Amino acid sequence: MQLYCPRCAMVYPGTTRCPRCGDLLLMPHETSPSVAPVLGQTSPVPVTGSKLRRLIVGLGLATAAYIGLREWWQATPLLVGWDKEVWPTTLPGLLSLYALQMVAVMIGAGVAAAAQPHGYTLGLCVGLASGTLFFAWEIQHNQALRQAPVLLEIPLVGLVGLLAGWLSERIWPPPPMLVLPQPRSSLLSSLQFTRSTLPAAAAAAPSRPTRWFHILVGTAIGVTLLLTADTLRLTIQRYSLGLFQVQGMGHALFITWLIAVFGLLVGGMIASAGTGSGVRHGMLTGLLTASMVLTYALQREALPPALEYTLTRAGLAGVPLNDPLAAALVLGGILACSTLGGWFGAALFPPLASPALRRPFRSS
Repeated sequence: MQLYCPRCAMVYPGTTRCPRCGDLLLMPHETSPSVAPVLGQTSPVPVTGSKLRRLIVGLGLATAAYIGLREWWQATPLLVGWDKEVWPTTLPGLLSLYALQMVAVMIGAGVAAAAQPHGYTLGLCVGLASGTLFFAWEIQHNQALRQAPVLLEIPLVGLVGLLAGWLSERIWPPPPMLVLPQPRSSLLSSLQFTRSTLPAAAAAAPSRPTRWFHILVGTAIGVTLLLTADTLRLTIQRYSLGLFQVQGMGHALFITWLIAVFGLLVGGMIASAGTGSGVRHGMLTGLLTASMVLTYALQREALPPALEYTLTRAGLAGVPLNDPLAAALVLGGILACSTLGGWFGAALFPPLASPALRRPFRSS
């Protein structure tokens, strides 16, 4: 049977692809203008990556940029010869600080909204979240900023994020989706092979089930290592034959805090290993771990050393755990560590095929 290549305008017998260009060969009636493929309407589609991942990346970039720019802001009075203690309360100091926040938010929101339809929504979310973090940081480290009008900083930074997201969407528009309808063809045509694969490609991937047994095991490991981190440090220090020593109480508490963080990461990794949905399993593990640890601490009326060290470093030493800010800090830290461990566990240990497909082939 002879088939026709519309690109090369040549007829080839006994093959389904053109020897010159590699395209599929068509029957004569399939190349008529009435049934030729027509370019459909284009619609923007997001590139790979979920919106939550983009929000986290944008917020991380905005925070990192602000921390770096803030170091330059603190060194400004040394360059111009002003008093370092008075600089944060002056009008130029406050205006320059807010300008640095806006620049940092523009960087994070621009990256998060690039090549995304309706990118201004992502920019607004990054701006509001960054403004809240910046506000909480400043009121903890700058006593002069603890005033009610300073709350206007959050909506202003959110507006800057909105504008940055809109501008990023205009500069880097989302890629279009080209719809190419297949021409009508007979059952013997080679185009039937491409048409048979379209429904499978367009079908949505099945959702991964939640492995509650993995989550419970990861929660148990995270809670155990968090509550026994100080005891584990003392045991290692006692039986290390002098190889493991600490330089003071502050160093010892820092090692305890590292052991607790490592336990939360390991718990999230175990909960998500082989599941294919690491963020979800990590978040569920973090919620269960945080609720159990908070319940344990409220019943004992004493914080574990790792949590006490965290509150001390955040400037909340002596604050009870039923305080909203302290509870939010503890809950957010445990949830962040478990989620990060879940993502890393799913990336490091992806789901495998069924045992029947992993059996070796028998050679006859």
